[in-house]
Amino acid sequence: MSHSDGLRVWQREALAAWEVAGRRGIIAAATGTGKTRLALAAAAETLEYGRTVVVIPRIALVEQWVRALRSAGVPHHRIGTLATGHAAPRVTDTALVCVMDSAREAVPHLGAHWSASGLPTMLIIDECHWAGSQRNADIFTAPYDRRLGLSATPERLDDGLEDVLIPSIGDIVYRYPLRAALDDRLLADLLAVNVYVDLDADEQREYDRLTQRMSLRSSGGAGVPSSLDMARRRLVSRARARRFVVHRLSNLGLFDDRRALVFHERIEDAEETFRVLHERGHRTVLEHSKLPPARRARAVRAFKSGGADALVTVRTMDEGVDIPDADLGVIVSGGLQQRQRIQRIGRLLRAGGTDALCVTALARATTEEHQVGSSDEDLLGPFRVRHHLIGDLAPNWRPGDASTYKPNSSAV
Repeated sequence: MSHSDGLRVWQREALAAWEVAGRRGIIAAATGTGKTRLALAAAAETLEYGRTVVVIPRIALVEQWVRALRSAGVPHHRIGTLATGHAAPRVTDTALVCVMDSAREAVPHLGAHWSASGLPTMLIIDECHWAGSQRNADIFTAPYDRRLGLSATPERLDDGLEDVLIPSIGDIVYRYPLRAALDDRLLADLLAVNVYVDLDADEQREYDRLTQRMSLRSSGGAGVPSSLDMARRRLVSRARARRFVVHRLSNLGLFDDRRALVFHERIEDAEETFRVLHERGHRTVLEHSKLPPARRARAVRAFKSGGADALVTVRTMDEGVDIPDADLGVIVSGGLQQRQRIQRIGRLLRAGGTDALCVTALARATTEEHQVGSSDEDLLGPFRVRHHLIGDLAPNWRPGDASTYKPNSSAV
């Protein structure tokens, strides 16, 4: 049987592009479209005759990859793991699943040992955008015969793609974007509703002041300091009007009979949303980095099992963790980075699942309106996007209603 048997059209095309590139390269494909299945097909030979290393960004992905390798026919006793709380890897392992923080020292030594033994070797970097920092460069030093990077969004805010990932893994050899996956009906369909709030008077004055300083720096020939840009981003993400979005959506019954993921950037805001939804009778759990690990794990288990119908989280559910059957996403803050937006939307979309609804709060007359609101139609397709001012959401409003607002496409 060919290692490409059973692959979807895009997976066969991506595999062929990777092989033409010398079995090196990055494949950028939307979440939920089958990147893991593609990687297993690419690694079929090294899984049978050689050694394969899978590097992952966080421990939550270990068991998912172990299950995937077993489904590909690798015996459980030949799968090693390298992560806190797991057994040490063995040189006899056919496949090693390794968390990135542990991979920097151990993986180069194992890779060098296997290569010196004449065994064919392959390095797979899942969510490879996380590996694009100089501190992760050692992961790539062993002479692997084949290298494959996987990510929905390999681009980074810094130069890590160009300076680390492409020299170490290879070029981006194939792209399968979210809109294509939706158009191909590979994923359940999506409706994205952008709800626009206004900065208050004090926030608007500070936003204008920061914008003016950035403009002066730019017009003077100097680069805009990242501190100014970050200060403006923080101000936008913390706009006080955001706290009323969940109230309004709850009043409209949007959370009724749905399984919801609610995304925040700040812990205190997430805790407020948790209280609001809990007081309104929704079975709600909370997950963020300051909670005890046992409580965080219980929250995710409760949502997965159906014991809770809303999970309020701060960043940690953005990617990687398998969350089944969520059909409502509410992004209260943090919508500015397209990578993060794609990852969060991807949490809702599954092959063969129910259609999903994603509601995003955006600050009007800011960078969010320009960079997110005006670009969503290109990202998702025009008929999948609606725009409304929060004040336009009357009691009889429904998500599929026609847009009542047109976002400004000019930079602010």
